[in-house]
Amino acid sequence: MFSWTEEAGDAFVSGFLTALGKGFSHEECMLFATACSAQVIQKVGATTGMENFREIVRFMEENERVEVYRKERH
Repeated sequence: MFSWTEEAGDAFVSGFLTALGKGFSHEECMLFATACSAQVIQKVGATTGMENFREIVRFMEENERVEVYRKERH
C-alpha cells in the first residue's frame, strides 16, 4: 500500500489547534490531530485527503482507538 506522507505534520498541527479551539482536552486534541494525519496520508496530494471536521469525527468513530501508555522513567 502506498502512503503519501507529505503534509501529515501540517495536518496534525492544524487538527490539534482546531480541536483545542473547540475546547477539547489535550488528549482529545492529540487523538483528533492523529486522525487528521491519518486521513491525509491515505490519498495522494497534500490537500486531497484532508476532510472537514465532521468527516474526521466520523473517521474516529469508525476506527478502533489504540491505547498508548507512557513508560515511567526510573
